[in-house]
Amino acid sequence: MSSKRSVVCTKTRLDPTHTYIIDLYEIPLDDPEALREMLERMHANIIDMTEKAALPKRASEAAAQARKKELDEMCAIVDARLGLPEKDALDEVAVTFNLSDRMQQRLTRYIKARRLGASPETAKWASAKGNWQQFSKVLKKLK
Repeated sequence: MSSKRSVVCTKTRLDPTHTYIIDLYEIPLDDPEALREMLERMHANIIDMTEKAALPKRASEAAAQARKKELDEMCAIVDARLGLPEKDALDEVAVTFNLSDRMQQRLTRYIKARRLGASPETAKWASAKGNWQQFSKVLKKLK
């Protein structure tokens, strides 16, 4: 039999910066009450971590909503400047937002769709990379 007199346990928690922190503590093996409490804490910790594991999904949904809102705001700026050359409209958006290359390409497709007569909602749909090809095919068939 082992001469071990205690067991080292851990408690894992997730801090607000999404970093896992592991706390170590010792439980004496000859104390049944401490062992019972340890098991209860472990069980509660598993439940807590399971619940927190769902947070990134909710956070990604919130991030998707924020990106959609940001795209709506960018499109509103572009719509207000549809008479300007494409570069000037993009420059106006860049004053307010940090434009990535991909977003700049998407707004360029949005501008093209709007100038071809698409409604704002259709143009947003068409500006997505995969949808642009479908939009172009439909336009060619209509001509």
